[in-house]
Amino acid sequence: MWRIGRRLYLHARREGSLDFDLNGEAYLQRALAERSVATGRGLRIVDVGANYGQWSRAFLTTLRQLGAPQAEFILFEPVPIIADAVSSLADEFPDHRISVERCALSDEAGTARMVTTRIDAGTHHLQASSGSLEGEEIEVPVTTLDLRFGGSDQAIDLVKIDAEGFDPKVLSGMTGLLARRAVEIVQFEYSWLFIRSRAFLYDIFTLAEAHGYRVGLLTGRGIEIHPEWHPDLEKFNASAMVLIRDGEADWLTAREVRYGPDNTHD
Repeated sequence: MWRIGRRLYLHARREGSLDFDLNGEAYLQRALAERSVATGRGLRIVDVGANYGQWSRAFLTTLRQLGAPQAEFILFEPVPIIADAVSSLADEFPDHRISVERCALSDEAGTARMVTTRIDAGTHHLQASSGSLEGEEIEVPVTTLDLRFGGSDQAIDLVKIDAEGFDPKVLSGMTGLLARRAVEIVQFEYSWLFIRSRAFLYDIFTLAEAHGYRVGLLTGRGIEIHPEWHPDLEKFNASAMVLIRDGEADWLTAREVRYGPDNTHD
């Protein structure tokens, strides 16, 4: 009964799944692709934690299917053998500009130890403290999104972050871009892995409010915009979430939700 109740609870909250086809990521990619076709303007996409390029490949496939204008994809992948593999995307999609940058992203530049698990697991992450028992460690270069793109006047349509719990640090490293509203949408993963960064969803709401962005939950039906943080959001259930520039979600299927006195929302 507990398992059944748990499944119903997560389903009702539209949380607990990072399945690309169910959690709203596919919806967001298609919405951006359709807008690109409608406006005739190519997208500029940044993929932080590209791994083998599954997310970017799905996006590029959608752009190809819709006949969208040439897009620019900048992928960040610090594990050398995986960076070599994901570079093949440029050959698969020659009609788009695709580059791979072999470094990790965080809130400051330098070098860091990265824990590498089984090579195909997709769970490689920066090390928060010494003495990891999770896998082998390699040293990787680290930069910030502010340092990488701060000198450019070109806007970014979407920054996707999948940093295995270090998403808050990547977000902290792009406050300059957010302050000048140079990024339209930021997609990130929220889950128990936030513990690795000693961070809460509350921190993301604080950052978003300070820079004129709103926090939303991606769902298969669109985006739930949460105008304010609520304690019941802080469940560490796996969710795909976004920051959206305030006042610029009209072209998306988005609705605002608020928690009532019984700690639930429609």
